[in-house]
Amino acid sequence: MYFHDLNEHVVFEILSWCDIYNVLSFACVNKYYRHIALSKQLWLVLVRDLEYRGLVDVLPGEGLEDRTATDLMDRVKRIVLGPKTWSPAWDSPATVKHEIAVPFEKPYSQEARVSLLPGGRYFAFCDWLDFRADSLQVWQTATGRCIWNFQRVFIDYVVDVADGGNVVYFLFLCEDFNPDRTITVKIVRLDLLTRDSTDMFDLLLPKIFFNFTATLSGDFFALSFLVEELESRGAIHPLLIVNWRSKTCAFLEPPGSSRSSPRLIPGHIIITGYAQLTASSASEFILAVYSLASLLWTPIDTHTIALYPLVSWSEVTPVITECLPVSWDTRLDVFQSPIHRDTYKVTIYGTIRVAPPAQTPEKKTRFTSFLRDILPPKQPPASASANRKMIVSYNLSTAAQPPTIHLVSAVPAVDFIRVWLITFTFAGYSHYHVHPSATTTMLLDARFARDGRRCREARRLDWHSGRFCEEKNMVPALPEWGIVQPLGAYSSAVPVLDERSLTISYYV
Repeated sequence: MYFHDLNEHVVFEILSWCDIYNVLSFACVNKYYRHIALSKQLWLVLVRDLEYRGLVDVLPGEGLEDRTATDLMDRVKRIVLGPKTWSPAWDSPATVKHEIAVPFEKPYSQEARVSLLPGGRYFAFCDWLDFRADSLQVWQTATGRCIWNFQRVFIDYVVDVADGGNVVYFLFLCEDFNPDRTITVKIVRLDLLTRDSTDMFDLLLPKIFFNFTATLSGDFFALSFLVEELESRGAIHPLLIVNWRSKTCAFLEPPGSSRSSPRLIPGHIIITGYAQLTASSASEFILAVYSLASLLWTPIDTHTIALYPLVSWSEVTPVITECLPVSWDTRLDVFQSPIHRDTYKVTIYGTIRVAPPAQTPEKKTRFTSFLRDILPPKQPPASASANRKMIVSYNLSTAAQPPTIHLVSAVPAVDFIRVWLITFTFAGYSHYHVHPSATTTMLLDARFARDGRRCREARRLDWHSGRFCEEKNMVPALPEWGIVQPLGAYSSAVPVLDERSLTISYYV
């Protein structure tokens, strides 16, 4: 039987198992298939899949069934491109579609921070003092109620969601008040529906470990840290990778002496660093992807851990090695793609070191013209003279083994002074904390140009001088009161916190 002989409901069922890119590709075949591929019933299935994966905002009291097919497609566009009213091509003020206010019973300090959990139905709240917090609360956005409170001093935490956003795993780096001032890694499972929490894993780190960067994904977490006793040999930033369910661990010495920010995706770990790929070549700044199965795993016999065996990156063959056109003050981010299944967007922000690799010209077809409204435009590589900073983006596909990677764009970017104080979104917007001890935060377009226009300038209050100054690329019409909190990776919701309330504004 030929495909065009299938009944419409059979074609619908087949498309409901496809990703958005393939659905849009199918829509270009003919008018009949376009009618099916752009139907509301199919896009309800596609958007619900994104909702299950935590890639789309869930507004309180909103039913997707009440939305049109165009509304559902616009949601996907906002994930990929950001709100259209933030674009420099939009001449009017940024538009807020929905706003939520959550009052607090007592005032909090200016160091309090809010983080929207994926999907936006809940948020985490903690009040910091001297880079420590003594509790973390989880609040429900729709009701404005605190549903869980974690009581223990910690210096950092990361979050991973499961079961369609109904279960959250927290990894806390807890400070132990003992003579050695050790750190305990603690993983807690929280069921958001029943509000029950379970301690899943505890690991005491040696006192020689300090200055941590953590990431958590599924059954694995990774820590990058400093080690005093290894400073003499240059290997001062090892990575600890732990399978907390099987209680096994592996140590990996990343390339070069620069600190690597590890990122985990299912089955793999992604790192950056300097490496000499051949004996006769100069050191290159590289992106390396390792299979977790290729690492040397050892059991964790007790609740403590030792720094051995430490395996050099050169002793393990990466599945991908990519030389990067940037170095110095780099930041690595990895996002699930809402468009392509089993694909991740890998972005590296940094200082231009060499000219970026040339991109393969894309042949213009009716298909590519149809996709231009929903897929991010491919920007031409920027020359080294265009700007000091650059954002380089790759698509990493794990659909087949070994994984594949290809360059998507290399665009000029805003020059952030303190790269460790930035958070990026999938669409390329950034939340920037001007100074670690200051209350001034900004929401900027990390790119210099978008939609064919240079991004606009705005005025902000300089944290040091107390005077207003011009700032390029600031997203317009944000409130002048309160502290803008970090955006979700796929969200168009902007949380603003003052001492007694949280306001969440959903932009379109």
